[in-house]
Parts: sequence; C-alpha cells; structure tokens
Amino acid sequence: KKGEKADGPTSEPKVDPLASIRLIVQLKTGEVIERPMSQIQRFSWDKGILVVIGKDGKASRYSILDVSKVTIE
Repeated sequence: KKGEKADGPTSEPKVDPLASIRLIVQLKTGEVIERPMSQIQRFSWDKGILVVIGKDGKASRYSILDVSKVTIE
C-alpha cells in the first residue's frame, strides 16, 4: 500500500562487539581501574605516562612508575 514501509524481516539491534571487553590498569598501590572498551576513545603511552581518553573526552593519566600492569580482557 501507499505510504507503508517494506522493511522486510525485523532486524536485530546491533550489538557492540566491545561491550564485553575491558581495559584494566593495575597500579602498584593495588588500585585497579577497569573501564569497558566501548567507553574508551584511545589509550596510549607518551613520555612515561599512560593516557586513557574516554569517548566523553575525559582524559586520565597514570605515571609509568605507578602502573604495574595494563591488560585488555
């Protein structure tokens, strides 16, 4: 009919493949920072500093001297 959309089969909402993957920064003090990769824009090492930039624009910086381990799980 006129004015109706022919979408065909119902499409499933797209699942973010990064939703179950996390960036984990373990500090030498025992503190653990854990963030979903779906919220991370970028992370890098620059001049002895680990920089984690979120999609919200917030940047967190950690000295290499304070970081024990960085993992992606």
